Amino acid sequence: MLRKSEVVATVQATPDNTFERTAVVRKSKETMFARAIAALLLSVAPLATFAESLTFELYELAGDGKRVLLAQGVRQYTLRDVLVLEYKTDAAHFWSKEIPVANGFSAGLSDFPGGNVTGFGLWLKDRDSYWGRVSSGGFSWDWFDLEAGNVYRKLQGPGRVRITRTSPASPAQQIASVEILEDITLRAKVRPWFLFFLDSDTHNLVVKKGSVLRFAQ
Repeated sequence: MLRKSEVVATVQATPDNTFERTAVVRKSKETMFARAIAALLLSVAPLATFAESLTFELYELAGDGKRVLLAQGVRQYTLRDVLVLEYKTDAAHFWSKEIPVANGFSAGLSDFPGGNVTGFGLWLKDRDSYWGRVSSGGFSWDWFDLEAGNVYRKLQGPGRVRITRTSPASPAQQIASVEILEDITLRAKVRPWFLFFLDSDTHNLVVKKGSVLRFAQ
């Protein structure tokens, strides 16, 4: 039974993977305060319901150059799944943002805020295996050059993407999302740092056309 000042807010999953939100507020002397609390609770629910998806194939590269499929499917995620770390020094200021995909591997972005984006880098990191942990995820860097407007072309290998940015009024404007217009392959060398100089990749992540890497609203 509700007390006069109690507010009940619930978020329930439905079969279509959306959410129903309900709030019950008992009329009382604190009605205005209770409504404010309910509104606050409901305002954060969109973060749980706003979902993106990426279609992927994850491969390990064998010594003979053949690719061994480790995982494939559709990864659905929300902004709550995105890991964001800010790095700020006298020489540089940027954000590292990554989305866990499968088997301990994450796809990520190094985002330098503000100004015109003439190019940017995406990467693939192994956060789970032994060699991944001791090598800080391994070495990975795939650069995209500006083609026209907000469309960018992959420098090494085929693929084009389209980006959106956060509020243009902000001096710290960031990349909000990367939409995959053509299949792209992110490459990684997951081995000890002193062997990064070896040319051969150890893992590939193919991100399919139509996928979206979302890092911010």
